[in-house]
Amino acid sequence: MSLQNFLPLRREVKDHWVYQDSEHLKLWIEILFTARFSEESKTDIYKGTLYTMNQSEFLFSRRTWATRLGISESKIRKFITLAIKDNMIEKVGSVGKKGASIYSVNNYKKYNNAPTEVIGTTGLEVDSNPPKTHPRPTQDPPKTTKEEGKKETKKENILIGELIDYWNSLGITKHTVTNKHIIKEINKLTKNQVDNLKIAAKRYSIAYHDKDIFYSHKWALDKFIKQSNGYIAWLDEGQNWIAYGKEEVKKPMKKITGVMMGTLNDMGGK
Repeated sequence: MSLQNFLPLRREVKDHWVYQDSEHLKLWIEILFTARFSEESKTDIYKGTLYTMNQSEFLFSRRTWATRLGISESKIRKFITLAIKDNMIEKVGSVGKKGASIYSVNNYKKYNNAPTEVIGTTGLEVDSNPPKTHPRPTQDPPKTTKEEGKKETKKENILIGELIDYWNSLGITKHTVTNKHIIKEINKLTKNQVDNLKIAAKRYSIAYHDKDIFYSHKWALDKFIKQSNGYIAWLDEGQNWIAYGKEEVKKPMKKITGVMMGTLNDMGGK
């Protein structure tokens, strides 16, 4: 039996997500009818550009299809995205820089097999196997489950608590683990920045408690994190750490401001 002029309509289509929306169903049927039936390739032309169409492939232009089928371009775009995600079709080429696209129907022969039994003239296949359901694919990747979300929150809370406890142990300023301003700034940090913050905080505390250096500025942790003259200034290339490491800086009661402004030249800094 030749299927060139018709497609068998299987009962299982009722359990597929395309059946839930009349325009989705219309688009899917249009794809099946438009896809090349012949096993022989065909070369054609589209807006002055030659292209070759193989079996199961169809030429697609969202604007053209919207006009022909009376379906909005946004609805067609959404359907194509869902069909690709559900492995129903795949893009195999394009025609012209801003022309049409060539898609291929996956498992094309499945939709063109002759029915095992014909009832009257309807061409409906009698299928003894129970239909399989095809839930509609989601547009976005699955969200984190509630349990996973709780684990992530717990992990973040532990990190914040440990970091605040570490800061408090340095004997500069004391903070509670519920300080919203500090939590906000810590949440902005990457893992690498957290490691650098600990190094900088330790160096700052050394200078702060150094009896030979009177470092008067007492930082709050949130400001130490976010201000440009905060923890950054105590890293390897930071101006405070470089100045502190110079021998000429280490003179009794030599006052250093939080940003070394106005004193670096006197102390031989850069």
